[in-house]
Amino acid sequence: MEEAKMGAMYWLKVWGGIDSENVIPYGTIRSDEEEVHKRDVREAELYMTFITRYADVIEVIKKYDYPGNAADEVAAVLGITRDEVGFIYDMFDPVLFSASRIQTIKTMLEDTL
Repeated sequence: MEEAKMGAMYWLKVWGGIDSENVIPYGTIRSDEEEVHKRDVREAELYMTFITRYADVIEVIKKYDYPGNAADEVAAVLGITRDEVGFIYDMFDPVLFSASRIQTIKTMLEDTL
């Protein structure tokens, strides 16, 4: 049984970087109100950044066929990290503004005229 446990821990470490130092013991509830508050404040800041710079974000995304490809440039424009761009993308559908979507809409409109 001990060998199986050691083998399981080995693969957890290899695949997920999980080891005995960073595993929360079963039954432990991790609640850090200060960390939760910091996250909430940061999300509020990101929301305000997004709504005040919405047009800038759309202009960046319009240059790319896929919104995910614009993540680095959106991060640079807004002065946030690439990981935080995901939070911004969750607030609206950036696919609607992608270059390929805009081209599809233009083509559809031309066909109907």
